[in-house]
Amino acid sequence: MGARVALAVGVALATLAAGSASAQTWPQAQPVRLIVPFAAGSTPDLVGRQFVEFARQRVGGTWVVENRAGAGGNIGADAVAKAAPDGYTLLVATNGPAAVNQFLYPRIPFNAERDLAPISMLAAAPQLLVVAPQTGITDLASFAAYARRPGGLSYGTTGSGSASHLTMELLRGRLGFEGTEVAYRSFQLAINDMTGGQLPAMIAIAAGVLGQAQAGVVRPLLITAAERSAALPQVPTAAELGHPELESYAWIGLFTPAAVSQAIRDRLLGEAEAFVADGAVRERLTQQGYVRFAPTGPAFTRYIASERERWGEIVRRTGARIED
Repeated sequence: MGARVALAVGVALATLAAGSASAQTWPQAQPVRLIVPFAAGSTPDLVGRQFVEFARQRVGGTWVVENRAGAGGNIGADAVAKAAPDGYTLLVATNGPAAVNQFLYPRIPFNAERDLAPISMLAAAPQLLVVAPQTGITDLASFAAYARRPGGLSYGTTGSGSASHLTMELLRGRLGFEGTEVAYRSFQLAINDMTGGQLPAMIAIAAGVLGQAQAGVVRPLLITAAERSAALPQVPTAAELGHPELESYAWIGLFTPAAVSQAIRDRLLGEAEAFVADGAVRERLTQQGYVRFAPTGPAFTRYIASERERWGEIVRRTGARIED
């Protein structure tokens, strides 16, 4: 028994030493790939690139962003879940692949809770309900009347399972209208269709449509934040309009494969915490429509658990489903 215990201790110490050594050389041994499971130019892509540049300047090494879009973020997330746990393949994920898609899709090739390790939230923003000005919609009451017309409402999202999709599902249930989701690879493509008369409405992360809302290209009707936005002070909150349950945030977080060593996770956590605390980064993200809410480490893990509980119940209640 003593020999077996000694062997087990030796193996454990060797594993710990190997992990410590790899953490000491990280990220110099090879390029770090940050996989974004959405298209180039999307908000996760833009935030991910800001983090990559920030980390590169601090720790050196070669960092590259790789876009693997599709299936509501599942394709890119699956690639990271199955990647070598060496700290050189990272994921920037949103609510969908990290917390919600497991309830929407009948089959997913990975288990986010088991296969991905949360490191830190990088950015979060409330959402805006926006409409095309040519619809004549000016407030939530006229939006409801428009949406209840025969044929229902076609509305844009950034993908099935996204925060924009599920928040519109919530609103649809509360206002009582039929809806048809039109998924886009980016907000700009949806806005192009709105200005062209092909799409009347969408719910979008404020950071994705803030400039267009300020310029009058789209008309904002409500914001899902707890308070009005300083950038759009005329836009009422969902709670002001009688729908406090719509308060929600579209968030972007950093993950690794679950088996990555704690030493490397701690190094990544340090970089992420420095990123969200950096004054220049915070000012830039605030100007882009993000809010100062970014739990890190265990707090981020707990937040994701609460998101799974909340949105899982909403999916069950609304009957939202995505057939693959």
